[in-house]
Amino acid sequence: MNNIIEKANAYFDSKKEEMLDLLIKLVNMKSVAEPSLNPDYPMGKDVLKVLNFMLDKGENEGFVTKDYDHYVGGIGLRNLNFKETISLVGHLDVVPAIGEWKYEAYNATIDHGCVIGRGASDDKSAAVIGFYILKCLKELNIQTKHNIALLLGTCEEIGMDDVQHLVKHYGAPKFSLIPDGGFPCGRGEFGRMQILLTSKGKLSSTILDINGGTAFNIIPDYAYAKVSKDLKINKIEGKYDVVEKEDHILIEAHGISKHAGGGGEGAINANTKLVEFLLEQDIPQSDKEILKFILHVNQDGRGTGLEINYEDEVSGYTVCSGTVLRYKEGNVSLLCDCRFAVTQNNEEMLKSIHRVSDRFNYIDSIESNEAPYYLPMENEGVQSLLRVFNKLTGSNVTFIPIMKGGTYASYIPNALSTGNCYMSREDWMKFDFSFLPQGHGGAHQKDEILPIEGFMKAIKLLFAIVLEMDKSI
Repeated sequence: MNNIIEKANAYFDSKKEEMLDLLIKLVNMKSVAEPSLNPDYPMGKDVLKVLNFMLDKGENEGFVTKDYDHYVGGIGLRNLNFKETISLVGHLDVVPAIGEWKYEAYNATIDHGCVIGRGASDDKSAAVIGFYILKCLKELNIQTKHNIALLLGTCEEIGMDDVQHLVKHYGAPKFSLIPDGGFPCGRGEFGRMQILLTSKGKLSSTILDINGGTAFNIIPDYAYAKVSKDLKINKIEGKYDVVEKEDHILIEAHGISKHAGGGGEGAINANTKLVEFLLEQDIPQSDKEILKFILHVNQDGRGTGLEINYEDEVSGYTVCSGTVLRYKEGNVSLLCDCRFAVTQNNEEMLKSIHRVSDRFNYIDSIESNEAPYYLPMENEGVQSLLRVFNKLTGSNVTFIPIMKGGTYASYIPNALSTGNCYMSREDWMKFDFSFLPQGHGGAHQKDEILPIEGFMKAIKLLFAIVLEMDKSI
């Protein structure tokens, strides 16, 4: 097997520029999912265009391809018979590219050893990794016991209806790797809940509009309010802009965006900052009573405000952030992203959310409520991955955590989330992020980056992991 790994590593090195060229082409194709009632493009025309591009490329390379009702695309080494297939699964949709970028979101750049553009790391690099693993197996004539396939989804960022459709109507592979997390892997995922909180009372005419956030799973870095020109503004410290408009005053709050799965660690929630500013103004007390619940909910990122804070030994602590703030006909709503620990009692959570919401004169609505899942450490897929990871990186990992980030592994049976970029802790410590503004560079952030060195290490690791799984599971 060592000889095969050496040949494969040499193959990937020889294809480096080719792989980066494909990644850049994918990044340059804007593909924010836009759900449609048209069955010809259920997740919108943009993401379907990227899916068709990859399926055409797979067919041109001599692979077996299948379009699963425009929700998911499949590219198989020998076939797409899921019963004996190990799959790599990525998604071609991306989160919106909002705010001011240093680089162009859909005109990918290579700078400071990174591919920079929306989707570079989340998750179009996984499509390139899976595709070139298939090409390596084919071109080096490496025989495998299982069929190996690449599955490409179209709406991972907005609910994952794509893979749910796939599993419901076509089944699932024998085992799947989801390169949309970190190395070595995650062997399970927290439960996920979206909580919509809507004020029963209406804001006064002093506040004309309030808005923050674009997606439930992103802690926002921008929020704004429009207030009456009659309001005298009391300036407070912080990243705020106050702009006089013709018929209103615009108040803008700035924060630091992060993925909501992190529970706010390293983030500054612009929704919270905006409400803090408004509460320092001479607005009616009734408005303050409505708005203060926003601060209460977002007080720590762990659900304490809704009395759903919880921690267990199996998975860790629950997180919850109010990410999308809206105004409609005087009412304020806040959509919260919650990732809850695997042993937490769901029924008790719902009771707590309702009780606290009612106390603050809000209506609660559970928009989604997905159960947690995890594979035991003894699972052969977990052990296969660990053996290879420890051997090739010189690590000694003995325990795999359960992850807060939501990936396709939540909906595909026998799946592990793993990485598409591998860099050791020492490598990350030495990595120079100074070329990027603060709050830029991460997945879901502006100027999203993929370190090329880490990408090359990742594809070599994943190839070896696939071969080990092929032998062991």
